[in-house]
Amino acid sequence: MSVRYTLTHPDPAFLQKLAFPSFGPGSPANIRQYAGGGDLIRNPVGAGPFRFLKWADGDAITLARNEDYWGEKPALKTLTYRVIKEPSARFLALRAGTVDGIDNLAPDDIAAAQADPNLAVYTRPPFNIGFLGINRAHKPFDDPRVRQAVALAINKPELVKAFFPPTAVAASQFTPPGIFGHSDALADWPYDPGRARALLAQAGYPKGFKATLWVMGISRPYFPNPDRVGEALQAYLAAAGIRAEIVTYDWARISKRCARARPTSSSTAGSPTTRMRPTS
Repeated sequence: MSVRYTLTHPDPAFLQKLAFPSFGPGSPANIRQYAGGGDLIRNPVGAGPFRFLKWADGDAITLARNEDYWGEKPALKTLTYRVIKEPSARFLALRAGTVDGIDNLAPDDIAAAQADPNLAVYTRPPFNIGFLGINRAHKPFDDPRVRQAVALAINKPELVKAFFPPTAVAASQFTPPGIFGHSDALADWPYDPGRARALLAQAGYPKGFKATLWVMGISRPYFPNPDRVGEALQAYLAAAGIRAEIVTYDWARISKRCARARPTSSSTAGSPTTRMRPTS
């Protein structure tokens, strides 16, 4: 059997994209049946060793062995993914034996898991990235010197060491190592608050300015401590002369506000972690 893809334009990352589950082939019949009503996500069809059985909102997703699987049949008849939102609760469930494996350990629990002879810890390269988005459609962030000052004001290695898992590394660019497009030749901005203040003065802000710092209100695997990271960013920016007020919205509201604030003639940057804009 062969599959042919017809692209609308050249895409050098096409093969890498096919490795993501969300880019896998779908069942045409399943898409025709459920896509129109918006229920496609709740009626998945695949060709893997397990098939979808049931989904209990906020509780668990259960899979059953696919007896028609083309490869070796799995030993398990069913596989259940439980929803346990708090990392500490997931870890307790693992130690109690009520689950067989978990993902996204809390940073503080990694050392304890590695020291437990009954547990095995598996790590992978850092494929996620958290970043500070800057709305450069508004002054003074339309000035590259101001944006450079923000980059110089933040001590990323110390921030990562303090609030992220020990497997995390400070990002030098938007694309993580191991992902198509990453370049080891790119140099990162060093931590230099003195140079940041000098750049702000050159841009016409010798006394700094006020801004709002939108901090995500919920924890995510790539951003486990949003409130503490926001406070650290606030302190770093203050040392460079940028007085940031922290604002936290729920995810639906911040997404809506970011979309509404996006102009048609200028570029903006939203962020899954934090977002900054000047105060009016």
